[in-house]
Amino acid sequence: MLVPAKEGYAFDPVKAKVTKAETIDFKAIQGERKIEAVQELDGISVFVDQYTSEELLALLPATVTVTLDDGGEAQLTVEWQQGEYDRSKSGKYTLKGELQLEPGLINPDGLEAEIEVLVRNAEEVAEELLDTLEKEMPGPDHYSEIEGYDLMFVLAEMAIDMVEDPVQQYQFQQRLTNRKDKYDQTLQDYVDAVASAAQRDELLKALQAFWDTDKDLIEVYEWLVESKEVSDVHKIQSNVIEKAWEIHRDWAVTKEIIDAALEGEPEDFGSVLAKHRAYFQHVNLDGVASEATVVLYWWLISQVASPGGYLTIADLQAVIDAVNMLAFYQFAQEAFSFDTDRETWEMASEQLEYLLDENEKQVGRVLLAEMELRLRVYEAETAGDLYTALLGVQINYVHVPLLEEYLGYLGGAETVQAASNADLPWLGQTEEDFLQVTMAEFEDWARVALEFHRQQIQELINKVNEGNADDLLQAINEITQDTPEKNVLALLEKLDATTPIVVDGEDVDFNLRDGALDFQRDRMKFYVEALAGSEVQTIEDVKGAISSGNDLFFSQFDTFVVEAPGDAKVGQPLEFLLRALDKRGNPCGDLDDFYLELGVLIDADHWDDYPDVKWLDSGVWKVTADIVYSEITENVVAKLSVRVDGGGVWPIYEGTLVTDPFLVDADAEHLLVTTDAVEYQSGDTISVTVTLQYEADGKSRKVHTFNGLRRGQVLITDGSDAGYAEFYNREFEFVNGVATVHVTAREASKDELTVQVLLPDVSAQPSAADRQIKIKPGDPAWLEASWVNAVAGHDIQLLLQDAWRQTLDFTADRVKVEIRVYPAERTGLTSLSLDVPDREGMAFVDFNEGVGVVKFAGSPMAEELKKLVESGEKLALVVGLSELDFWAELPYPVED
Repeated sequence: MLVPAKEGYAFDPVKAKVTKAETIDFKAIQGERKIEAVQELDGISVFVDQYTSEELLALLPATVTVTLDDGGEAQLTVEWQQGEYDRSKSGKYTLKGELQLEPGLINPDGLEAEIEVLVRNAEEVAEELLDTLEKEMPGPDHYSEIEGYDLMFVLAEMAIDMVEDPVQQYQFQQRLTNRKDKYDQTLQDYVDAVASAAQRDELLKALQAFWDTDKDLIEVYEWLVESKEVSDVHKIQSNVIEKAWEIHRDWAVTKEIIDAALEGEPEDFGSVLAKHRAYFQHVNLDGVASEATVVLYWWLISQVASPGGYLTIADLQAVIDAVNMLAFYQFAQEAFSFDTDRETWEMASEQLEYLLDENEKQVGRVLLAEMELRLRVYEAETAGDLYTALLGVQINYVHVPLLEEYLGYLGGAETVQAASNADLPWLGQTEEDFLQVTMAEFEDWARVALEFHRQQIQELINKVNEGNADDLLQAINEITQDTPEKNVLALLEKLDATTPIVVDGEDVDFNLRDGALDFQRDRMKFYVEALAGSEVQTIEDVKGAISSGNDLFFSQFDTFVVEAPGDAKVGQPLEFLLRALDKRGNPCGDLDDFYLELGVLIDADHWDDYPDVKWLDSGVWKVTADIVYSEITENVVAKLSVRVDGGGVWPIYEGTLVTDPFLVDADAEHLLVTTDAVEYQSGDTISVTVTLQYEADGKSRKVHTFNGLRRGQVLITDGSDAGYAEFYNREFEFVNGVATVHVTAREASKDELTVQVLLPDVSAQPSAADRQIKIKPGDPAWLEASWVNAVAGHDIQLLLQDAWRQTLDFTADRVKVEIRVYPAERTGLTSLSLDVPDREGMAFVDFNEGVGVVKFAGSPMAEELKKLVESGEKLALVVGLSELDFWAELPYPVED
């Protein structure tokens, strides 16, 4: 089967094999089309330096029309190129643009878009235009020439603005101003001739001098000149020349309508207007509002028209449009007032659709829709209809059980009007008032009216709600102890169902499901008791009575609790606190006058079947059990069996109470103080360990439960009043009853010393370590040198000391001593070697208990230095134990 294809198109697929009855889709694809020609564009003219290349390209046409080889056309985007355009040079430039091809189009010939740009000198152009205006355009002589003159003036102004030479620009501007003044005067002469014409032939002559006229319309011209504004040639053209033609064209229709308005009754006028309705738009001649609207058409046309006057169909249409707005506002005012009914609302809704502005109509539709919701409230005949309507108007505090009562109050608009004597301001009172109203003003007024309706409806609802609540409160106030609980519950549930309400401008609610109210149906007997004993005037009084009923319920005895001893001690009886609690967990004194049977059991070794029970306060007893622990015991749990016999068959309470785990602790009775060594040197760290102990079964035991920081003092003393004493304030961090602090061994002592510890915040008395310690001088840290008198002069005494400047117990033979002289270069001594020790300042000295003496007097070195300092110069000697690296300085010579 062959299927023909339109020229330039092909099918895809080209062919298909068919073996059974089926549908095969073929897609017709248009072939490539060639561009045959490009649209010729009108050239443009610009001034020198007026536009940059980018600005000029942006002014050129964005698209051009191309002709295709199949006879069709296409719009293609152009990408313009700058070419040789030079903004600074006058001349003609041809700019080219590349065609942006669309799918299916080809351009094998490389055709381009072209446009000619003429760049001219502003001075030359200004001169040409002014010369033309001054010499070749002396008029205008006819109204039709005005547009050309105005264009020439604008072009000349543009050219003058581009002139760079300010003097020449000023001269050009003066010439243009002069020519424009003559032009304006010419036009004003034509206007003055028309305005001053006293006779018809003068008027006709004045009009014919500049405008196209028809002498048969001279009567109309004359009326229009007298009744319309003719202050310039343009107003004469529109208000006289063109208006006369419109009047002449429409007069057969408009005259009949005007005569009917001026001479007839509204009914006759309506018939004439209906006869010519085809000439007008938006004329309401039908529907529920037409009769009233026609009267308004008749009224306003009779006000606008006058005997012997003229109106066009456009003039009458403007009157009709104004009446449509007037009628809508008038009908809407009635529809939104408290005299409203469905008919006036429908009239306003109907008239709204005859307005011209769609936005104004939408505003009116929204407002009328909201008013219609209020109408539904007034028109409701069933409780269901009323409920839906009230929700639509967003009335608050609507309660379903009261709908029938609401319905009795909201039986129509008259009821609402009767309920309110408020002064709702009017939008307008006369037709003239409504002609001045705008849609914005109407919207503002309608919003006030709508809210006023809503408030009045709300007030009636509030009135019904408050009356219902008063009735219920009166019934609740009459409750006695004998009132059945179900009756009381029914009153409370009805009060719940018909609140919240507004009382004196405040929201008041009664909600049985409110968690704060804590209403429970199983407590009804308590609520009845509380309500029967209360004066109920308000809903808050009812809430207060329910709260009192809850207090009665919760004040009942509920259970016992036992408190474990907080400070149980080794060797003392255990004491427990037993508390009776009500249902809120508060102390309860209901059982204060009853006898309590108790027993305490901890384990097989610790129990008391008859503990001492002492009443302390309302609902509180102290239970003292004859159970004593001889050592610290942790995680003790006691069980107290409690029975309260009320004299009936069953006890008031019988149960076993279990304490939380508690500690039987012990106070520290003394301190065990130990040190980490018995002998120290000055500067050593002494570790002092304190262990808290108590006595149990004749043995000292550690108070391992004691933890925490305590401040105290370590005292190291020889025991005498004026002897050795060092004290250290320390913080003792106890862990499991043991704390260790560190102090520094200070001055040495030949006597044995005692370490004592004082802890003011611990009950144990101050204690001393079981063994004494000894402190010796520290390691060598300082060498002190001094001159001592000798037979032949002065010797040097050396003292070897520790960091506390204590002379060491240091004894040694032939300790190497070096003596250096500063400045050294002045001594002439060249070597510190041991070969010639005396001359080079080296000696070997014996020390006994830290003291050694260098026999300097008469020594070779002394003789050498004596010669050196004869000039009176002072030197310094540095004396040192070089092997121990201790050094001391002495002045030289010795000053007696």
